[in-house]
Amino acid sequence: RAAPAALFASSTIAHVSGLREALAAHVDALRTHAPNVSPDGDPEELHKARVAVRRLRALLRAARPLIEYERAEPLRAALAELGRALAPARDADVLLAHLREEAASLDEPEAPRLLERLETERLQAHAAARAALDDASFGRLLRELDAFCTDVPIRTGSLDGVVKREATKLRRAMRRATTDEELHA
Repeated sequence: RAAPAALFASSTIAHVSGLREALAAHVDALRTHAPNVSPDGDPEELHKARVAVRRLRALLRAARPLIEYERAEPLRAALAELGRALAPARDADVLLAHLREEAASLDEPEAPRLLERLETERLQAHAAARAALDDASFGRLLRELDAFCTDVPIRTGSLDGVVKREATKLRRAMRRATTDEELHA
């Protein structure tokens, strides 16, 4: 597959195939990493699945002027729902890893109990994430995304306007961000 950067090629043929390739690359990433999401597995698998979901949503939003939006919007909504199902597990992974590092340097008798409680919450969040990925709706979403990537009509024209709008939004968001968390978001 072509790198997502192919999305920004200037010719019409390149932008149509580049957009399809970028979408398909993120669908492939989601398909690759989702089966490996497990509380006992590599936390990066969940992270990469979640990143693929976010990038798909962002690409579908940014490409609105070029794609059949009536077909894209239900996919964005389904991806948003999937993202909400994955987020608590990822947040719990990150929080617990950070607190384990901090607890090791503290002389706090309550630390083990806190870590145990957070681990229980992490396992519950992972169970919910796994349930979302095992649900038949996830398989349908992947099939719908595949079909969308293959046959959605893409309007001809330049991506320059799309790129400029997204770059402007990014610059504004970066200027408004006052914390690392806001910048990350």
